[in-house]
Amino acid sequence: MGKLREINGEVYRESDRKDVQNIKVGDYILYEEDYSRYLTLIKPYEVVDVGYDTDSGLYVNILDDDDDEYDVVGDEYVVLEKVGDADDPDAIKFMISSRKEQITELEKKLEEVSRLNVGDYAKVIELTTSDPSCGVAVGDIVQVTHTDYSDVPYRCKGPKYECWFIAEQLERATDEEVAAAEQEEKWAKIGRKANEFKVGDIVRYEYNSKNNNAIGRSGFSGILAEVHDIRLDYKCKTDLVHLVKPSFVDDVHDTWAKLGDVALVVPVENRIDR
Repeated sequence: MGKLREINGEVYRESDRKDVQNIKVGDYILYEEDYSRYLTLIKPYEVVDVGYDTDSGLYVNILDDDDDEYDVVGDEYVVLEKVGDADDPDAIKFMISSRKEQITELEKKLEEVSRLNVGDYAKVIELTTSDPSCGVAVGDIVQVTHTDYSDVPYRCKGPKYECWFIAEQLERATDEEVAAAEQEEKWAKIGRKANEFKVGDIVRYEYNSKNNNAIGRSGFSGILAEVHDIRLDYKCKTDLVHLVKPSFVDDVHDTWAKLGDVALVVPVENRIDR
């Protein structure tokens, strides 16, 4: 028996009756090569008429995409027989088997595209029994330092540890998560949390037309200023910083600045002018 094929949700069996004289009405013709711009490749066309003409000889007609009769004699094609209805057991069994193969292929493809490489960043989403003792916590952003194809394929560097992870423990980190982790790491080097400004810090103020203050309104950008005060949000995190107004700024407006407008240059602990 010919092999089964699923096309557009229907199941067909390839027929051994490839000679035109053996094709009958109700069979289907499938083209795998271009023969006419009115025919679509890998689309079954039902045979609507078979006969013999004294002038042209044997003909096998299908209806093309314009619903015009098209004689397939002389072409290369595959003859198909439709396998029952949608609730036919053989058709259902074949579709189940076909779906399983497709799922297996998709799972392999997903595994390949999801696999982390050295240098990639990932987020910890699950812990094993040994993880807490290493200092690993759900939500940590880690960087892959080594990979292999063992059951525990990823060695990663975390905030204060370096250990091995199984694939199910990690998911690829977003650009935003990586940026936040890099910020935390940078601030941690001076013993602070991310964006933890202190009174006395020296910062660089960058003018932002959407959030300008007296400094920006005066046309200054990129200048250094001292943090004079800090405003906290409802989570007790720094929300705004108040800058000492430079003597050369004569604008009457205030000098509060959002965190995105300032960059830490010298922590107050490192200043030598005090």
